[in-house]
Amino acid sequence: HLDEVIPQILRSAVDLLEVNAAAVFLVEQDETGEPDEDPKLIAARYSVGLEYMEGRTITLPVATSYAGKAFSTGQVQVVQDVTAESAVVTARLTGDRTPSSMVVVPLAVPERKFGALSVYADRPWAFTQETIELVEAFGGQASVALGNAVLYYEAEIGKRTAEEEGARLRELEHMKDEFLSTAAHELRTPLTTVRMSAGLAKEQLDAMVQSGTADRRLADLIGLVVESSERMQALVNDLLDLTRLEQGRVAITMDDVDLRSVARASVEATAPL
Repeated sequence: HLDEVIPQILRSAVDLLEVNAAAVFLVEQDETGEPDEDPKLIAARYSVGLEYMEGRTITLPVATSYAGKAFSTGQVQVVQDVTAESAVVTARLTGDRTPSSMVVVPLAVPERKFGALSVYADRPWAFTQETIELVEAFGGQASVALGNAVLYYEAEIGKRTAEEEGARLRELEHMKDEFLSTAAHELRTPLTTVRMSAGLAKEQLDAMVQSGTADRRLADLIGLVVESSERMQALVNDLLDLTRLEQGRVAITMDDVDLRSVARASVEATAPL
């Protein structure tokens, strides 16, 4: 976690390099959490040995600060005598002291820039080439930590999005099951009425056909209505069974089916057309 890793890096840098202060400056972020492409300010989110004003971290302008220059140019900034650089804004050391020398290295990973790491000394010409290389090494560690934190954050966002999508899909599946179950039950009532009415009409027509007062073709058509209503009833029952199967409430029982009877029934259903 950044709140543990970055302060440890800063404390190690101060102790090993024997300097007075160190800080990690990060640029502002946009609403998506990405670093602002054109930030105006850069803030010391983590620091050791820097002066805090009214409980707030130090904020420096990108255009006129060493941290801002390191961030924007991607180049190491070495200032061996701050008094000779009066036009540039610097952070203040604890005790309202002005740093006399500093090294600032950019913090970045491929395709992403975070900010800068600064180390400060209260004496001029405090940094040798070896010290500067060590500061760059600390900057590399801080960049990796920041990159890992971004990847972790993005992974958490992806995981949370996947969980929300999964919950939404489960809710939709439940709604579909409820709809199918309700629709099937609602269809049963009119189908029962249709089957009963068609059955009674067929009985009457069969009797009339036998007495010669009705056409056989009319009785056959009513017979199709009876058969079709029975098929619809079977489909409704299948729909209910499918819903129960998807919910794990019904076990499938396999059985043999004579396909000839299926084909024969299909032919008989469509023959009048």
